[in-house]
Amino acid sequence: MWYDITVTKMIQKYLDMYSKINLQFDAEGKVNKVDLFQEGKWISSPTLAKRMRLQHIALPVKQKASITLTR
Repeated sequence: MWYDITVTKMIQKYLDMYSKINLQFDAEGKVNKVDLFQEGKWISSPTLAKRMRLQHIALPVKQKASITLTR
């Protein structure tokens, strides 16, 4: 999946503040939940997924997925 530069900068900004970010995708490739890791705890941020408004090119496989980005 590919994202525009605005989203890439937002992800970089959050990785500067939090040590890990977990993005959870639905079967259509849209991010529906973002979890942030700080000081040994995961913090759920349901509004962050909406604010990111990720534009992507989805792969033909339709399934739920998640990815964890680490600083």
